[in-house]
This record gives sequence, C-alpha cells and structure tokens, in this order.
Amino acid sequence: ALLFLDTMSLSSCALPGTALAVTNLVDYKSRIYYQDTSNYIREIQYKYAADTWTIDDSPIVKAAFNTPLAAVSWASGDDVSIITNVAGHDFH
Repeated sequence: ALLFLDTMSLSSCALPGTALAVTNLVDYKSRIYYQDTSNYIREIQYKYAADTWTIDDSPIVKAAFNTPLAAVSWASGDDVSIITNVAGHDFH
C-alpha cells in the first residue's frame, strides 16, 4: 500500500485524515475513492490484467469537508454507488 501511495502520489492529493472507500469489480478490477484537498471525491482504478493503477482526472462530486465514504458494487460489478455527505445536502 505504501508503494502504491508513493507511486500514485495519492498522499499529496488526498485530504489528510479522510476516509477511503474500496470496491472490487469483475475481472479483478478495484476502485478506490478518496477526498481530495478541494473536497472533491475522486476515483483510482486498478486493472489486474494490465497490472496498472490510474487516477481519474474528473472529480465525482464535491463533498462536505472530512466526509465519511462508502462504496458498493452490484450487478456483477458493473454498477457502483458511492455514499458520502455531499456539500450542503444529506447523505447520497
């Protein structure tokens, strides 16, 4: 995990002390969700077959500062929901 953080520079873009959420999809794909320093929720994907990690450049949603995070996948991993406290709203 530490090598991953150093390699992807997650430690320099994630808001310190905030939550992570992880889910696995079909074909050994994993997704990690985190809150960045501008309070946006972002996604990192791991693709086992290619042995690669990628950070999505587009934020998913702006969340409340230091929000809790949860992620769940279903339908054979084709669908993912992220549960967080969106800025100014209840949990989604």
